Amino acid sequence: AFGLAQWARRSVRGQAVILIAAAGVFVVLATAAPFTTIRPAYTLDRYATWDDETPESGPQHAACFSEPGADHETLCMAYQTLDGSLRPGDFLKFSPAFTVTGTLSREWSIFIHLVNEDGTIEAQRDVYPGGGLIATSDLEVDDAWNNRIAVELPKGLYTPQTLDVYLGLYHLPTFDRMITAGSGADSLTNRVHLGQIRLETPPGSVPNPVSVNFGDKVKLLGYEITDRSLKPGEATMITLYWRALEKLDAEYVISIQVIDPDPARLNKAAQEDRPPAPSTLEWDEDDMITDNRTLTVVEDAVPGRYRLLVRVYPADDPANPLRVRGSTGAQSEDFVWLSWVQIEP
Repeated sequence: AFGLAQWARRSVRGQAVILIAAAGVFVVLATAAPFTTIRPAYTLDRYATWDDETPESGPQHAACFSEPGADHETLCMAYQTLDGSLRPGDFLKFSPAFTVTGTLSREWSIFIHLVNEDGTIEAQRDVYPGGGLIATSDLEVDDAWNNRIAVELPKGLYTPQTLDVYLGLYHLPTFDRMITAGSGADSLTNRVHLGQIRLETPPGSVPNPVSVNFGDKVKLLGYEITDRSLKPGEATMITLYWRALEKLDAEYVISIQVIDPDPARLNKAAQEDRPPAPSTLEWDEDDMITDNRTLTVVEDAVPGRYRLLVRVYPADDPANPLRVRGSTGAQSEDFVWLSWVQIEP
C-alpha cells in the first residue's frame, strides 16, 4: 500500500487510474444494492419461520376472522398451541399462518396480548401483517403467508405467573376488531386464545429483579407485591429491595404510586411518600435494605388497569427527584414502572 501511494504521488496517470477504479467500484456497488440489499429487505417471505426454538407444539388449529358487519369469513389462521416457560427479558416467538378467504376492505393490524389470571394485560405488541410488507386491502383470495411474531417480556414483570396468549386483528383508525370464530375464539373480546406461557422466576436471591440505578445514589434491586387485583379500600403489601451505591448524606423519600400509565387519564388509585426505615442517612455503601410498605386503594378509585411506579427524591427538595441512569451513565426518567395492578369495581 505504501509503494502504491508513493507511485501515485509520482504519476498523474497513476492517480487517474486509482480514481477511475474507485469510481467503478462505487458504481458497481450502487448498481447491485437494489438487488442484493434493498430488494431482499422488502420482499415478503411467505414461508418465514423462526430459526431458534419456539414454544409452539402439537397439531395445527384453525381460527377465522370476518370484518364487522360482514356475513362471511375473510381471513383464516392456522396455529399451534403455545406452551412453554420464559423469563422476563425473553421474547415470545411464534409463526401463525394466514390465508385469505374473502375480500378485505380495510387495513388490519395484528395485536398480541399476554394476560394474567386477573385479566390484566402484562405484555403486548401490535404488528403490521408480514412485517409491514402486506396491505390487507390489496390481498386476494387464496393469498397466504406465515407471520413471524416476537413479543418482548419486559424486565420486571412479576414472577412466577401464568400468562394466557391472545391474538386478534384491529383497524387502527377506528380500533374496530375483526370478529373471531373457530378454535380458541373468544367472542366477548374478539381474540383467539393461542395457549399459555409460564413466566418463571429469574435466578438470584432478590424477587423480580430490576436493577434500576437512581442517580448513582441507590439501586432498586427487586420487589414483591402481595395482591395485584384490588378493590377500593383494599390494601396490598409491597416490599422493595435496595442497595446503597455510596454512603448517603441526605434523607431521601421513596414514593410508591399505583397509577394509570396513560397520562391522558391521570387516574391514581394509591400513593405513599415517606422515607424508608431505616432512614437513608443510616445506609452505608453496599448495604442491602428491605423496605416494606402497605398501600391502600382510595375509595373513589376508578376501575381499570394501573401500574406500580417508584420514584426517589430528597426530603428537602421533592421537585428534583433522582433520575434513572442507564448502563452508559445516560439519564432518563425520574421514575421506574413495575408490576401491573388491576383495580376492580
